[in-house]
Amino acid sequence: MWAQAKALLFGLLDIIHNGITSVGIGSNFAWGLAIIVLTLLVRLLMHPLTAKQMASMQKMQKLQPQLKVLQEKYADDKDKLNAETMALYKDNKVNPASGCLPLIIQLPIFILLYGVLYDLTKTEGLLPSPATLKSKLSLPSAGRMSALSSQPSLKQNQWRTRTPASEAGFWVMLLQRKV
Repeated sequence: MWAQAKALLFGLLDIIHNGITSVGIGSNFAWGLAIIVLTLLVRLLMHPLTAKQMASMQKMQKLQPQLKVLQEKYADDKDKLNAETMALYKDNKVNPASGCLPLIIQLPIFILLYGVLYDLTKTEGLLPSPATLKSKLSLPSAGRMSALSSQPSLKQNQWRTRTPASEAGFWVMLLQRKV
């Protein structure tokens, strides 16, 4: 069942990619757009669950002052505290589990989406693998990015983000520069 769901999600990603490339957008850029569109579609399908989860959490938050009063009142009697807490939830029509239950449905879908994207980098070779990306990101960049990381801007950053602990090191660096 997991493999079938993964194949379905990959098929949807492929349909989106083919639709984007048919417009005339390059293949690598089309994969990026297809991933964004697929992620937005998944989030759109998950929105009712997310909205229900957030509404439940807000209701629970509104009850927090009343719960604190109950906890202070019945600090010695845990059974009475639990009974009163459940009565409070029932009177206000709040289900404490409804804040977490949508996550049980959402989490496997997001893990599935991650699996599809990871398999896309491994088997198809269409996207750079995470290891390749890491090696590319570790190399020094050329052009304008190297100008951004030049010595003057680095010192300006140090000056702006000074803390008492780093100030001594900053002054030592300035003194070494003048000597």
